[in-house]
Amino acid sequence: MPVDVQTVLAMAVLPLVPAVGLAWVLGWLVPAETSKRYVLGSAVAAGFFAGYVVLPDPALVPVKYWHWLPYLAAASVVASMTQAPGISWPVRIVASGLVAIAAAWLLVPDWEDLKPPRHITIGLLAAYFALLTAALTPLPNRLAGVQFLGLLAAAAAVLALLIALGYSLRFGQLAAVAAASFAGVWLAALGMSNWPRGDERHPAWLPTAIHGLVPVFALLIGGLAFVGTIDPDPPMPVMLVAPLAPLALWLFAAGPLARLQGLSAILAQCAAVVIPLLIAVGVVALGSGH
Repeated sequence: MPVDVQTVLAMAVLPLVPAVGLAWVLGWLVPAETSKRYVLGSAVAAGFFAGYVVLPDPALVPVKYWHWLPYLAAASVVASMTQAPGISWPVRIVASGLVAIAAAWLLVPDWEDLKPPRHITIGLLAAYFALLTAALTPLPNRLAGVQFLGLLAAAAAVLALLIALGYSLRFGQLAAVAAASFAGVWLAALGMSNWPRGDERHPAWLPTAIHGLVPVFALLIGGLAFVGTIDPDPPMPVMLVAPLAPLALWLFAAGPLARLQGLSAILAQCAAVVIPLLIAVGVVALGSGH
């Protein structure tokens, strides 16, 4: 099989198919609504791992700092437990903070010339993970959940483009695997959400599952953005914009824009997320000479 075909399969088909399939299967089989919180996150983690292992020279035993990404994707599913109902806010904050610190500790390299120094960078990255998780978690309950999931997938896809354009095609492929995994669960959720309301199969639990996907997005896509930021010389902090772009949806969760309904709301929400992403692509393309 030619290398270019292998690359296409690794970046798209191999992550997407298990993500779609596992989301549907777990959606049928997992009984409790609270447990279904982990359906979509588990599907993303499985899709990402399936794509990761067929990329050139995958490291299943981490040697370099970015080799931890597949394991962070799996751990972030467990991190969703910190968002489960019944957990008090103080416990939730402490648990989420510990998860963010642990992920940052694994992902920040121990370079001697790292600026800022490693202990400071760990704190900054942990704060970035915690911000993404805390700020995105309430949005699925305030906005159309499946559309929210599609915009997360779009942010992941643009991050892959940013990394490929501005830094490295290899890391861009890795980010594309993550984007395809998120696209897979979006397609699965889109299909499930179209079941009739009166059908007993209708997934009333879907908002809960999307809610539980937020920590996976924060750690995996946020972690990939960190890799794309810190690995180039000089660093490219514009990469960090892509995971933050969905925060623009808060404009529609509260305030005057929350009154928008129907197609106008959908188009406005998409524009609010996509415009910052397009600006980031323009900045990177101009800087790289494309």
